[in-house]
Amino acid sequence: MNLSPGIAAQVDDLHRALETNPGDPSVLERIEDLHRGAGDDDGWVRSLRRAVKVASDHDDRDLAVLAWVHLAEVYLTQFGDRDQGADALEQAARLDPADATRHEVLVELWSRPPARPDRVAAHHRALVGLDPGRVASLRALFENNLAAGAQDAAFCCAEALSFLGRADTAVLEIVGRLRPRTAKLPQRALTPEEWRRGILLAEHTNTVAAVFSVLAGPVADLYKVDLRARLSADDRVDVASTPLAFARRFAAAANALAVPLPEVYRWRGGRGVEFLHAGAPVLLAGEDLMAGRDDAELLFVAGRHLAYLRPECYLLRVLRGQLPTLRAIFLGSLQIALPAIELPVDDARLVDPLYPRLEKALGPKARAAIAALVPRFQQLGGVVDLERFTVTAESAANRAGLLLAGELQGAIAALLKETPLSPAPLETQASTLVGYAVSEPYAELRAALGLAVA
Repeated sequence: MNLSPGIAAQVDDLHRALETNPGDPSVLERIEDLHRGAGDDDGWVRSLRRAVKVASDHDDRDLAVLAWVHLAEVYLTQFGDRDQGADALEQAARLDPADATRHEVLVELWSRPPARPDRVAAHHRALVGLDPGRVASLRALFENNLAAGAQDAAFCCAEALSFLGRADTAVLEIVGRLRPRTAKLPQRALTPEEWRRGILLAEHTNTVAAVFSVLAGPVADLYKVDLRARLSADDRVDVASTPLAFARRFAAAANALAVPLPEVYRWRGGRGVEFLHAGAPVLLAGEDLMAGRDDAELLFVAGRHLAYLRPECYLLRVLRGQLPTLRAIFLGSLQIALPAIELPVDDARLVDPLYPRLEKALGPKARAAIAALVPRFQQLGGVVDLERFTVTAESAANRAGLLLAGELQGAIAALLKETPLSPAPLETQASTLVGYAVSEPYAELRAALGLAVA
């Protein structure tokens, strides 16, 4: 139905208002009222498409989500078009992935004939990512994977259900039959792209990670310890020749994560892994590792600790997650690279004691690299959320550990014995690992590195 000239003019005026102020949702509501009042569903769709473009031009996520949700509603209720309606809702879910209700609706929509099992599975995985205890979605994924003959994916879901104490006979049969009797080691190293897309999974902290990658070398030496004063040469472990299982597992983990294997020393009286920076990383292996632990636990511990040797995570490990010091280093380096930057009073007080040492440590090359990253911060509103970054880095270390361990229960058993390096409690980290264990990035890495079971 065509709008009358008067109403059409009002709609055009409102679109101009939306372009001027895309953050005002009432403008779109008034456009809707005019189209609905005239019974003009086709025109309403065109207006919503214009709103999507305005949202894109202004980088306004909220307006984009609202417009896509309205488009989905029109296609579903007025045109009875499942595919176009679900596709529109997919766009809203992509922009706002934390909305569980939207994923639930998409599961139901894509389950209608003709069903799209791939899309149903994607939204079940999203729901488990939001709530790792979501048994209904885990069970649906398990059953769908079994029916599709995807044995490795079914095994990962079965492990999650078993860990949650919700395993039935079919789940236990898969776990018992497919769990490797001996450790499967990666057939090759992770590529930088696989690390970024499959392990780090953190577009929101990429700029922070890039700055810390630049700082890792020059700043770590500000916290260097004297190895001779701390350790005895008699406690050095020759990883190449020792028959100890933990050393072989750490060597395999270093190869898989594409990081150099550091020097290793026996940590007398200690448990787990301790870390020192002595101009280069040094690991101390506790008595429990020297005596031997379950293979999956050893590989998790190796993957978790060696992941921190990646440059973007290294300072977090050197400083044991001390947020005030990390913040002082981060902001101080920005100010040294671009002296015109003015810090808030509280941040300036935090930076001042460290500033002379940072200024001496950062040479021209490092300063230029950091200065080149500053515009990316300005595009993100200049917000520096280092707590979020430490949680992201620790989550990445846990994912690396799980990938190498190859099984969820052993990985979580090892994780719960660790000391956290971020504000996230270990129980929360374990829960997050359940969601990752049934994710697409994890499945892709298992296949790519020859770790999948069948």
